[in-house]
Amino acid sequence: EKTSAEDDRCSVFRDSTIIRINPIDIVVGDILVLQAGDQIPADCIIVDNHVVFSNEASLTGEPEDKKKSKNGDCFLLSSCLVTEGEEVRALVIGIGLHSQWGKIKANLVTESVNTPLQDKLEDMTKRIGYIGMISAFGTFAALVISIWTRHKGENIVQGFVDAFILSVTIVVVAIPEGLPLAVTISLAYSTKKMYKDQCFIRVLAACETMGNATNICSDKTGTLTENRMTVVEGVFGDTMYNQEEFQKMELNEAVQTIITEQCSINRSAYLIHVDSNGKTLDRPNIIGNKTEGALLFMIKSWGFNYEAIHKATFNDDVDRIFSFNSVKKRSTAIIHRRDGTVRLYCKGASEIIMKDCNFYLDKRGKVIPFTASKQEEYYQQILNMADNALRTLVLAHKDYSSPSELPSDWQTNPPDSFDLCMDCIVGIIDPLRPDVKEAVATAQKAGVVVRMVTGDNIATASAIARQCGILTSDGLAVEGPVFRKMSPAEVDAILPRLQVMARSSPDDKYLLVTRLNGYAIPDGREEWQAKFKHRPELSWEN
Repeated sequence: EKTSAEDDRCSVFRDSTIIRINPIDIVVGDILVLQAGDQIPADCIIVDNHVVFSNEASLTGEPEDKKKSKNGDCFLLSSCLVTEGEEVRALVIGIGLHSQWGKIKANLVTESVNTPLQDKLEDMTKRIGYIGMISAFGTFAALVISIWTRHKGENIVQGFVDAFILSVTIVVVAIPEGLPLAVTISLAYSTKKMYKDQCFIRVLAACETMGNATNICSDKTGTLTENRMTVVEGVFGDTMYNQEEFQKMELNEAVQTIITEQCSINRSAYLIHVDSNGKTLDRPNIIGNKTEGALLFMIKSWGFNYEAIHKATFNDDVDRIFSFNSVKKRSTAIIHRRDGTVRLYCKGASEIIMKDCNFYLDKRGKVIPFTASKQEEYYQQILNMADNALRTLVLAHKDYSSPSELPSDWQTNPPDSFDLCMDCIVGIIDPLRPDVKEAVATAQKAGVVVRMVTGDNIATASAIARQCGILTSDGLAVEGPVFRKMSPAEVDAILPRLQVMARSSPDDKYLLVTRLNGYAIPDGREEWQAKFKHRPELSWEN
């Protein structure tokens, strides 16, 4: 780990030039040069006019990328990742323990505390020592007395020396020097056995302390879920496929071709299959928008290569891609096809795009006019997916028989707000890991309370918690901002029912765990007032 840290490099603008240095050598006032895919080594603020997106899952647990700009949210936080955008320059304002990541690491640094086994061993060692000292003293006294009773006072000096040596030998033998080694070997053996059960132990003492665990506080993203936005259900070719049916669905070739072309062309994201050392990754990394990455994974699972399709159908000279428009809530691509026709691809927010759709694709890939009842049916499907915490997206298209039918200003203002044909509705979510439900049920059966603590929004967190069995009908879900404002008495009142804490910061997570463990709580009024002097709402009386 130390060697890996020494090999890390980041770009810094110093003395009118960009140089590569180790993040350890960064100082406050440096200008960092960051690009998509870079890890942010220090807290900094954007100083140029470029816009980037940052993934702050390492700090907050939220999988959503956040937009960062000089005139908006300008703070880039250490340990986070720049996912997309142009090269940006940022002024370093916090490093080491004064950065957000450093503060979290500082909270985790605690004094070493003996485990129950270590306390018992120390107590036993003391008792053995006392017994050995008493035995040695008794033996020494008996031997000294025997000099006169058995040897009639002959060789007194030699008798005292022999008695002293024997007493010291008793003291030395009484102390169990091999006991710590035997305990260590036993714990190491336990670690090996647990590793075979797919349980990796970093600290030997955990073999003992884990047996006393009564609560498990788990993050959501990457722990309970796969940390990969995935299309899990949707409406394709006028047919609804749920999460079980989606894996086995067979689409008409015409429907599949339209959807595949849209996902391959109308995008800004792409997949990285190898790391910086050229080694093939077990799972490709998504650079750019995670939702578009989910669509790329979907067509990849269908057996299509998005890069090959893009190269075969998109002409940089005449075709155009319009990135996501926050006002229109959509992104658009216009391509000139080989048969002389023009096709417009559009994808975006479900409710917004649906309002602009007058047609839909049926099972055969034919364009059918919308009826009021059919449109209401699709709206209901969107609501059902949203209730299950799925992010919904509508993909649509529109055909023109020739380029002359396009508006004169199509290159700056695409005609993507009317007469669209709805191709599909996709439901996207970060899915549960396959063994999570069983693991949660096993822990609960053993009497261990499982809680979800995540930075995601409360609707998504609650839905995922219900799916894996964490959130029950009598359980409670709260948000971090609400939790941190509670008095200790209020926290203690909800802890038995608290099963989900959403939108939680690292400090909220630390506060919850320390409260559950019962330590780090001030013992007296003065200590309480010193610890919470910046939070007057938390009084000793409450």
